[in-house]
Amino acid sequence: MIAGSVVATIAAFLVITVLFPPGPMDNVPMTERIALEVAHNHIKLKPLDVETDNMEGIRGYFTDLEFVPVESTLLASADLELVGGRYCSIQSVPAAQLRITVPYSNRLQTLYQSEYRKDIFGPLPVLEQGNAPVTVNVKGITVRIWVEKGLLFSLTDDAGLEPIIQPE
Repeated sequence: MIAGSVVATIAAFLVITVLFPPGPMDNVPMTERIALEVAHNHIKLKPLDVETDNMEGIRGYFTDLEFVPVESTLLASADLELVGGRYCSIQSVPAAQLRITVPYSNRLQTLYQSEYRKDIFGPLPVLEQGNAPVTVNVKGITVRIWVEKGLLFSLTDDAGLEPIIQPE
């Protein structure tokens, strides 16, 4: 009887392993997963759902999210212009993808905001606790990731350019 249950347990384990093998991203740190997804979406530059140059327009449009898009204090002193946004997701968590530009340049950046779900994203640097954003370079894009006001922020920039937000 014990031998039968051992065989059944081994068989069940083999079936689960065959049906649900470990994914290729299982051993990749979450910050790198976020950066890869964000960089991929930034490069695609899908059409905007809404064009607006102010956060009131963004908040008025993104009513289906489970959070309210906010302005980051980290970007408050940066000379940026909002172009608009579109719905997206980060690691399957609904998000706002905001397109921004540096005035008088062709420099286009993307700022992502989503609800910070620690159970999904794991521990990330929290701005209010004095932590600096983590920086990940992928696909020729520099991605800065941080948590602020209970939201996950990700900001793209072309690698090698002077960063919009200066490290402290």
